[in-house]
Amino acid sequence: MSKRLCAYVITDKPEIIVHKPWVHASPGIRTQLDCRVIAWPEAEVEWYFMNKTVSYSSRIVKHSIGHNHSLVIRNVITKDYGFYLCRASNSLGITEAAIELSGVANPAVFKEAKSISKTAYNFIWEVDCYTPIVEYQFSFRQYRKYIHEGPLRASTTTTHKWHKLYIPSGSNAIGPVHARSFNLTGLAEATHYEAFVVSRNRYGSSRPSKVIRFATEGARK
Repeated sequence: MSKRLCAYVITDKPEIIVHKPWVHASPGIRTQLDCRVIAWPEAEVEWYFMNKTVSYSSRIVKHSIGHNHSLVIRNVITKDYGFYLCRASNSLGITEAAIELSGVANPAVFKEAKSISKTAYNFIWEVDCYTPIVEYQFSFRQYRKYIHEGPLRASTTTTHKWHKLYIPSGSNAIGPVHARSFNLTGLAEATHYEAFVVSRNRYGSSRPSKVIRFATEGARK
């Protein structure tokens, strides 16, 4: 009695996975854009910039290992900034994924937030950036959270308008890591707040950091 083994192959147009759709780089450094392509039949992968096929050279090279495809740019120049497309195609269709290369700083990351008095807080944040930071925009506002007791326990939050402070970087360091400490004073006692930071360098303003929430002494949890 013989046995037959059947194998099923799923065919589909390419699927592209991009883990970093935004990449920071400064002039003079080496950077790499990556996309992962899964397809059967196997896909042809090409890179595009400004709606044109990338002109490969000794400075701009593409690499492929298995499903992983990369565009390596050696010695970045400002003309390299913009949106790139990783385009994969097979007999069943075409798929594209965009990756932006930018000189703008990465979003700031809060490292510490601590109370230094009943009406003041100290914040420390870091920014990954290969060029000097010109200034930081620190935005904060009050918020109130109300707990509604009862069979269906719920909460609502009301907020106030954002207040913006412009803080000089205080350094001409090139990076790649910039750290800043800032004391926020004149806060109301027993009050909840939230804040975020935007960094600015010669290429523009970064995306906002994640919002951090904090409260002055005496605030209800």
